[in-house]
Amino acid sequence: MNLVRRPFRLTRIFGQVCRDQGLASALRLTALKCRGAFSSNFTSSITDRSAAGLLTGLRNDIADLQRSVQQLREQIDRDSSARDASLREASCHSDSLRNLTWLDRRDLSASRYSDTPSISVIMPVYNRADRVAASINSVIAQDYSSFELIVVDDGSDDDLSTVMAQFEQQPKVRLIRIVHSGDAGARNAGLAASNGEIIAHLDSDNRMYPGYLQAIGNAYVEHPDGQCATAAMLWDNGHNWVHVRHDHFDWDRLRQNQINIDTNCFSYRRSLWQTMGGWNESLSKHSDFELALRYTRDHTPIRIEALAAHYDSSDHPSRMSLNRASAPNLGRIRAMHQLPSERALPIGRGLKVLMCTYDYPQLSESYVDTELAWFTRQGVQIEVFSATASSAPGTPIVPVHTQSIDDAIDSFQPDLLHCHWLPTAASVGQQALAHNLPITVRAHSFEFSDENMAACSDVLAVRSIYAFPHLDSIAQALTAKSQPITACFDSQRFYPRFTQDRRLVLRAAACLTTKDLASFFLIAAASPQFRFVLALATVATVPDLPAQLEKINVDLGSPVDIRWNVPHDQMTQLVANAGVYLHTFGFVQPFGMPVSIAEAMACGAVVAAPDCAAARTYVGDCGVFYDSTAGAIEALQGIAAWTDQQWNERSVHAADHAYQTYADDMVLPAILADWIRLTEGPTNDEGSHGPATGTPLNDAFSSVATVVS
Repeated sequence: MNLVRRPFRLTRIFGQVCRDQGLASALRLTALKCRGAFSSNFTSSITDRSAAGLLTGLRNDIADLQRSVQQLREQIDRDSSARDASLREASCHSDSLRNLTWLDRRDLSASRYSDTPSISVIMPVYNRADRVAASINSVIAQDYSSFELIVVDDGSDDDLSTVMAQFEQQPKVRLIRIVHSGDAGARNAGLAASNGEIIAHLDSDNRMYPGYLQAIGNAYVEHPDGQCATAAMLWDNGHNWVHVRHDHFDWDRLRQNQINIDTNCFSYRRSLWQTMGGWNESLSKHSDFELALRYTRDHTPIRIEALAAHYDSSDHPSRMSLNRASAPNLGRIRAMHQLPSERALPIGRGLKVLMCTYDYPQLSESYVDTELAWFTRQGVQIEVFSATASSAPGTPIVPVHTQSIDDAIDSFQPDLLHCHWLPTAASVGQQALAHNLPITVRAHSFEFSDENMAACSDVLAVRSIYAFPHLDSIAQALTAKSQPITACFDSQRFYPRFTQDRRLVLRAAACLTTKDLASFFLIAAASPQFRFVLALATVATVPDLPAQLEKINVDLGSPVDIRWNVPHDQMTQLVANAGVYLHTFGFVQPFGMPVSIAEAMACGAVVAAPDCAAARTYVGDCGVFYDSTAGAIEALQGIAAWTDQQWNERSVHAADHAYQTYADDMVLPAILADWIRLTEGPTNDEGSHGPATGTPLNDAFSSVATVVS
């Protein structure tokens, strides 16, 4: 019995000692136990107990062993997690210490050359009167003979002038003032006023380390062909995290945000700026990232062995990083610097789609232009068939067919028909059958009903119906052809600018009775602290409504600036300027996903929307909601009382939410993939895949098409 049970006992002892005292102790004790393993008469021990007793003892030992092993595993997991965390922290500290040790060995106290270049340091400042002096002094203290510091007042409304007065006698410091243009605009203004052969930058809340300008001058002399350079930078959150970064350059890793090139540690020759252009003023954030990508694409930066700046990474409310949305800007930068191999162009190339609409190019239907622009960028050949003339026409961006759907199909020879609105698909169903063309449908909300959904689904040529997610559950009960697709906005048109007016309240819509536009006038009349603009597109079916709305406005004292049939370029700027987007809705039809809401959020506007489940899902927690006219007035009063920090947080959240959820690059690839599936995929028994152009969708489809034709 002892011989049989001893391995289990030894294993149990090993596990317990290993857990409590460590591996070395467990090995020593187990070795001692093994020495006396055969010292007793095990034969007599076996006969002392029955077989049943042996089995019971073995089972107990096995259970004890399993518990010990499980406890050991849990302890190992805890130790491993703690070890990994320690290793990560140690690695971070090791990198910082290694960088600091290496930098400390550099002699930056004097110039090694007599012909070092002149340097211009550009420092934009906006409402940082309490912090900018330390930044300026860190530059003035540089031991370098040929430099200038250009401080650009970006329209500050604090006490910056008083602070700058102490530097009026500094010959190397110049102050220029501009209207508020954002950091990129301010840097460009500073560049235009500069004279240096080399350009460096310092943010007005950071400090330049001693010897940095000397290191820049030496580096460009030593590398006469170098066009730009990077140095190390110390990041400090003001609490318990300080880290030095000096990443080895790799353009692909830079593009993927895996290495850092910050404004404060990046310099470049004046000639590079003159050749490749300045800072992208359409970006409200990360313009330094875009500039670095552009400048280093074909010019590997010189690696300067010096510490450039002390970077304040704290949560100070003046930090632009905290007050501007990242997603809109990073998304646009990715598109600007997308590699050819990453683009959807090869997928869409050769695909021809005829979009069927009711009244293109109606100004109020910006969602149509959003799709046309995006699919065209992906290489899709796309044209439009419009059933009627627009009552508020914009400028078409693709060819438009207006004669008949048959003429449009014969002329364009599409691979697929894509329809907006359920009834439109039903109206072209027979023509699609006659030409063996699949149909996809973008359902909206005003036309969404069981009858329209059933009629559209019954059209054999209709293969996919793209319904808003909150309506898709209803659609799925009626047809298996429905797919959930959200509304989307044009990311090339709508993004945050520096022109936003927090007191400007906007509503943009088609001039229809279903929009509850009268409430907009009542809310405006009771909210004089705001300026209200109502941008409307006329609709032929309600010719008398514009005059009625004008009268309501006059009777209330004209609290609203009504603008009729605003062109897209002007509407783009108007949406960008609005601080609040007030959506009104009559609830005589299902609440959909009005694209004007997504467009406004993309620009950072705070949305005030009617309180319903669909609106809350759409807008999320970056908006406010009301259940009556009085509730809307109260909501606006609450917005007016927000602090700058509250406003910035909500605005940033709105833009990030829009770009992460409703940007064309996020939404429309699913439709393009479906088009490819329908026109290139193999046919199966359920008809879930269509043919290549010119072949039958399936036998039944071909038979029906033959009969119809």
